[in-house]
Amino acid sequence: MSSSSFSSQKVVVIGGGVVGCTSALILAQRGYDVTLVARDLPGDQSQGWASPWAGANWHSFPGSSSQVHAWERIAYLKLKSLIPTGIVQTLPWVSYSKTADDNSYIDSAWYNDLIPDHKTLPKSELPNGYLTGSSLTTLSLAPATYLPWLLTQLNNLGVKIIRRKVESLEEAASFVAGNVHCVVNATGLGAASLGGVMDEECMPIRGQTVLARAPWLTYGLSVDGFKDGTFVYIIPRPDGNVILGGTMDVGSWDTSIHQETTERILKNAYESMPELSKGQGWEKIEIVSSNVGLRPARRGGARMELEVVKVKKGGPERKVGVVHAYGIGPAGYQSSWGMAENVGDL
Repeated sequence: MSSSSFSSQKVVVIGGGVVGCTSALILAQRGYDVTLVARDLPGDQSQGWASPWAGANWHSFPGSSSQVHAWERIAYLKLKSLIPTGIVQTLPWVSYSKTADDNSYIDSAWYNDLIPDHKTLPKSELPNGYLTGSSLTTLSLAPATYLPWLLTQLNNLGVKIIRRKVESLEEAASFVAGNVHCVVNATGLGAASLGGVMDEECMPIRGQTVLARAPWLTYGLSVDGFKDGTFVYIIPRPDGNVILGGTMDVGSWDTSIHQETTERILKNAYESMPELSKGQGWEKIEIVSSNVGLRPARRGGARMELEVVKVKKGGPERKVGVVHAYGIGPAGYQSSWGMAENVGDL
């Protein structure tokens, strides 16, 4: 079916995060008449949504499902194609562990065909104190530039953007004149309180990070197995900033910044990569901001499905399709384009 066949079909996307914006973009490219409605939009710095605070690199998480792998494959290829724009960069990456003595999974990682330089590091190349290590070339981006870029693409395609908190699916279906063909629910943690959804499986995974300035860094790094049981990641970005993390506090809604956690992140990051301050100590790392974000996770995994609901608001009762696309947790950027394509197909 040609895109012109969809031009009269109205779609409302709820949610202005990376999944919502990317879904709106894919639908607009396919010819739908798209309206994006969200409380938070690219450029906002509210802790009420996750997208500004994400690590925003591409690195598949162990144990993720084949469905997530499919989304991540599509997203990797799309993000890689954006490198010439300057909003995405290639990033050499090294992972070390102080405790794990087996990383044989690397030889069979599902993404090895996408990233052929993924390899186990020989023991002779490991710094003192590390038991295992691996390396690959991945991708990173900066939400501060990437999200506004998405918004620009939406504006260029004529997507209507409304800043408003949506209370229910029925309300979303009545935002535009005429019958809405479909509502896309990309509300993240908001799905827990969205009328018509009220998903009790939604849960936050709190992440505290430090954004620092270090444009001279040439690679990213993750290390697990510190004495206090924590881990650290260091992700350089195309804008010269670097995100240092972090925490994975499952179920925590706490958005306050814990100073002791900030200090721990800085110390562990400097121990792992002294180049952060050019060897001048962890106190000399140039801090841009300390941040907390709530990753929009869901028990049982992300929800991606089509359902048909009945709505009455704004006219006689009618049926409206609803595509649910939320609950991806910490993998939003690296899954976004795949999820958006899936939304379009549904």
